[in-house]
Amino acid sequence: MGIKKNKVVALTYVLKYDDASGETIEVADNRDPLSFLFGNGGMLPKFEKNLSSLKAGDHFEFTLSKDDAY
Repeated sequence: MGIKKNKVVALTYVLKYDDASGETIEVADNRDPLSFLFGNGGMLPKFEKNLSSLKAGDHFEFTLSKDDAY
């Protein structure tokens, strides 16, 4: 089942500065994943758009521009 609006999503990630080879800024691992309610404006719109086609177990990588970030 894919990610759907009003469903709780939990994911792990490594946030890097500038690009995939940049300095690590933040890590959410299996011990402390990022959990949020999908599709309710709690996350960046482009972030959610990049996740919208994924399903449990999928691996992903994407870049957000500074205009799409906080």
